[in-house]
Amino acid sequence: MNTDTFEQKLKEIVEDISEEYFKIDSGIIYHYRNIKALNNIITNNCLWLSNLGCVNDEQEIIYGYDIFEKILVPFRLSNLLEKRRIQNQAKKQEENQEANRLNNLGKERERLSSQDKDRNSQIEDLIAKNYATWFSLERDMLSQWRAYGDFAIGFDSNELIKVCKDVNKFTIKGKSSSCSEKSEQVFKASQEIIDKVQLKRIIYENYPSNFSDFKEKDCIMYQIIEKYLEHLKGNPEISENHIKYLMEKKDQLFYPLLSFFKHYGFHEEKEVRLSFIVEDSQLITCLERENIIIPRVELYFNEPLPIKEIIVSPKLSKEFRKVTIGLEALLTQNGYDPNQVEIKKSSIPYRD
Repeated sequence: MNTDTFEQKLKEIVEDISEEYFKIDSGIIYHYRNIKALNNIITNNCLWLSNLGCVNDEQEIIYGYDIFEKILVPFRLSNLLEKRRIQNQAKKQEENQEANRLNNLGKERERLSSQDKDRNSQIEDLIAKNYATWFSLERDMLSQWRAYGDFAIGFDSNELIKVCKDVNKFTIKGKSSSCSEKSEQVFKASQEIIDKVQLKRIIYENYPSNFSDFKEKDCIMYQIIEKYLEHLKGNPEISENHIKYLMEKKDQLFYPLLSFFKHYGFHEEKEVRLSFIVEDSQLITCLERENIIIPRVELYFNEPLPIKEIIVSPKLSKEFRKVTIGLEALLTQNGYDPNQVEIKKSSIPYRD
């Protein structure tokens, strides 16, 4: 199996695994936003994506990257041990040394990780290119109301990914790179960008600090890596070199998965993420927020977005009738059918 065939096979497996583990079970996903953002989304048919390096979770991408490295170590060690047993059946001493290594995975993980000299630069490169906006499977969650605003905009997830995968459905507002004219400019999305668009639910993992507490059946990343190798183990070329190859190429071959892993501490959010990979600096704009410049990508769609409902926070329950009148007018003015977008009150009894 040559390298190109090997990579193509892995990409096919990525798609199968994505369907199995990252599928969005609910048709509606909820975008929690304040009134200003909601007005912008409906008036301009737009979604803004922020760079992952500027979000609240400082372990974005890093966490998935680290889990992958740690989980792959047992596969590398067991593969190496089996290979050497075949080649050196008479060398009991060497087998014992390898067995001892398997019993001391903590130190071995550190040794193998230290060999990846480009790790930090690879992570920074991944973060720099990754722009995302966030949704939740939960339609009425107090922590989300408190963090993001008084409106949960319910999108049809199937329709949303369709329009984001169509180069003719949206444009990107960026900045001209011309030295003489650094003005706003509208760009058409390239097929390269479209091919890398992802809409997936987040997997929340809690990898134990003590490897002896690790349970394979409870770890999605372990199951995913095992599936990769199951598809390839019939190939006589699958050896330590190929597993090492997975480590070296994980930012390319595993990227659609790594950026969708987060620490279990965030599991309450039940996040679904819309992710774009953007490398062209002309497609980036910048927003100032609390003394920080946040790079973002502005998507402007050619028609109304697939909004199916809007949930109003418990804080606005006393003004729900007034809020509803305003939202219906906003929807009508911008080409939405108010009869097709339900406006609902939060069911949470909350007094501000």
